[in-house]
Amino acid sequence: MPLQSTEAIVIGSLDLGEADRLITFYSLQFGKLKAVACGSRRLKSKCGRSTQLLTHCQLVFYEKKNSQLHRLRQCDIIHPYSGLWSELKKMTAGLYVAELVNRIVPEGEENDELFFLILKVLILLEQKGDPDISLRIFEIRLLSMLGYRPQIGQCIYCNQSIGHKARISFSPVKGGVICDNCLTHGKSEKITVSAGSLRFLKQALKLQLAKIGRLNLSKTLKPELKEMLHRYLMCLLERDINSFRFLEL
Repeated sequence: MPLQSTEAIVIGSLDLGEADRLITFYSLQFGKLKAVACGSRRLKSKCGRSTQLLTHCQLVFYEKKNSQLHRLRQCDIIHPYSGLWSELKKMTAGLYVAELVNRIVPEGEENDELFFLILKVLILLEQKGDPDISLRIFEIRLLSMLGYRPQIGQCIYCNQSIGHKARISFSPVKGGVICDNCLTHGKSEKITVSAGSLRFLKQALKLQLAKIGRLNLSKTLKPELKEMLHRYLMCLLERDINSFRFLEL
């Protein structure tokens, strides 16, 4: 079994037996991977703290060929993001990021851009600021990186530009906006969104990672964008995201 080393973020944890844990990481060099941390639940374990959720760590593991389950050798903390655990809203936002990545990203597909996006959003959540803005930016950037970007400029049926209407129809099932002439197409559920929400998403996709914290979101747009992206994600995943309901607390 070859020994591998990479930076990683802990995005999932499951107890195994009496003392072990199955840890899910999103890594810089290997994408999403799983490794068994033997004895990590024991009080004297060296890997106990470093395998806590949302921890940025340096991971060393034995890679099992032809298997998606590896064995952890060493895990050293780079940054624990302890600030996320100081407030309930920050904590639930961080856990939502981890769960969303865990559910939507396939194993074994390297994506360094996504790795640094996760790190950036965890930094933004740990700092003072509005978690809702950081999460909406993260959702649309994540969808775009994985090839699931919703179509927000042209109608999904006729490909005509939506123009400058104040209120626009969006289909979570089809993943895009619909012009007035095509509203009768299909029977999928549609919701109404504002042009302001679509402008925010376009801005969030264009900005460099270092500048994504500069975007603002009005109180009227927050619930609209939250519902729009949440419904779209549920359609993609074919299930809800467990931690989403705690974001309202």
